[in-house]
Amino acid sequence: MDKTKKINLFFKRLNKRDKILTICSALCLVIGIIIGINMLINRFTIVISANGGTIKYGVWEQPRFINPVLSQNNDTDTDLIELVFDGLISLSDNKTFTNDLATQITVSKDEKMYEAQLKDNIVWHDGEPFTSNDVVFTIEMIQDPKNESPLYNIWKNVRIEQVGDYIVRFYLEQPQNNFKQNLTLKILPKHIWANINPRQYLMTEYNLKPIGTGPYKYKKLVKDKTGKIVNIYLEKNQKYFKHTPYINEIIVNFYDDQETAFKALLKGKINLIKEVSYYQKELLKTRKTIVLSQLYLPRYYAVFFNQKNPLFQTPKLMEALDIALNKNKIIQDSLYGEAESLNAIISKQFLGYDSKINKNIYNPAQAKDILANLGYKDANNDKFLEKTIVSGKGKNQKTSTEKLEFTLLVPSINELIQLAQNIKQNWETIGIKINLNIIPLQNIYKDYLKTRNFDAILFGEAYGLTPDLYLFWHSSQITDPGLNITSFSDTNVNKLLEENLSIKDTTIIKNNLITIQKILLTKRPLITLCNPYFLYAKDQNIKGNTINIVNTPSDKFTNIEDWYIYTKRVFK
Repeated sequence: MDKTKKINLFFKRLNKRDKILTICSALCLVIGIIIGINMLINRFTIVISANGGTIKYGVWEQPRFINPVLSQNNDTDTDLIELVFDGLISLSDNKTFTNDLATQITVSKDEKMYEAQLKDNIVWHDGEPFTSNDVVFTIEMIQDPKNESPLYNIWKNVRIEQVGDYIVRFYLEQPQNNFKQNLTLKILPKHIWANINPRQYLMTEYNLKPIGTGPYKYKKLVKDKTGKIVNIYLEKNQKYFKHTPYINEIIVNFYDDQETAFKALLKGKINLIKEVSYYQKELLKTRKTIVLSQLYLPRYYAVFFNQKNPLFQTPKLMEALDIALNKNKIIQDSLYGEAESLNAIISKQFLGYDSKINKNIYNPAQAKDILANLGYKDANNDKFLEKTIVSGKGKNQKTSTEKLEFTLLVPSINELIQLAQNIKQNWETIGIKINLNIIPLQNIYKDYLKTRNFDAILFGEAYGLTPDLYLFWHSSQITDPGLNITSFSDTNVNKLLEENLSIKDTTIIKNNLITIQKILLTKRPLITLCNPYFLYAKDQNIKGNTINIVNTPSDKFTNIEDWYIYTKRVFK
């Protein structure tokens, strides 16, 4: 009798209860074996990143200069530069810097000289060795005003010295506490660019087919019949000096606009998108396979008031404007809650934040009382305030009516328009007439900011990972091309800003920044609103994007070599 028949005969002799017990016992044995095997696997192996996969990255701005020296305000350029090139140092995931092309950076006692010791085992994507020649060439290319590099003002007064093949020194006229951040500049290959006539810099194909040292290298470019770029293919750099990236390929897909790219994400045609708008966040809530990620940038949105306008020289009036704003509701209604509400300039992720001065007060009733005490009332019942102005004396005395009214300039950006409309509603609730003037972003500078020709403007400013407010609030920056757009001037603020440029003690820098913010809150040349989060989305299988505090959105790719799609188990 074979084994099968013996088992069948055994089961036939069992009653129903014993059969159930026998089956259950067998199942428990099998389950126990499986659990035991899994426990052994988990005990003696670990999950690690594995090679393979492709990122399909959706963007909507055509590239112009994938070139760290020439790129100007183009997000696509900046993204591709981050993927293809390296700097001497780079941002790490804790707001500090880590060495990239450099093995170490040393600073002289007077803090006017930075010496970079370079790695001697790095090659360009075409196989040529990286040396100090490349660093010197890149800086000198920036410093030549004929090249019109947007980085010219940062580097124009820095003297660079080559000390052998793998040492460079940077000499500053004065100490700069944020100079190290400048060393994140991506480096160009001298052996490529030195052979190009400078007159051809803007036209060479290397601006779209770059050669760098970075984790990914240019593979090919695809255009449609009209000459518009459809795709750029990047492949991983097998000789990358940190380690070979896990993800094999990045295909950058170009779309006509952000909406089209977002639809491509929803359909699975791309698995990473450059940016998600705030209202689109709501559409992703039901998409379990798409992960929304936040980036925290050193920036703020505020209403800036032109100090040349006498109306904004009254601190109590400015206080009324401030406490009349329901900032939390404005953020919720305009940005779907994706921002940190602020009373002062610096947000909590960055040096100089102080919770004591960041308490928002919303009190429209008190705002109305302040305005009444300033002599404003609704005399003609049109829901807007005015006051009677008496000028002259005796027979020459004249009276006139001054409406409490001004124009708020708004760049034609959807999120700013939404913010402006809610701000207008809040201010008109307490009787202040607000005229919105919505202007295309490209016209804001030449038509308004350059000449300081505005009452108030809703705008954003970015102050850097090591906050530097000098360009925005020092009185020397009042006239164009300075960025002190409100024409604000204060002797104490000037002194503190100047001191922060030349010291490295972070405690002193922080205290100075807090004092500056307190002065701004007292004199109120601006009303700070919030720090908006930057949102992007990816497929749930793309992992390793651990950096979320960044200087620019492109910094999310700083550790792209650590991103992965697949995993595997190996023995411990």
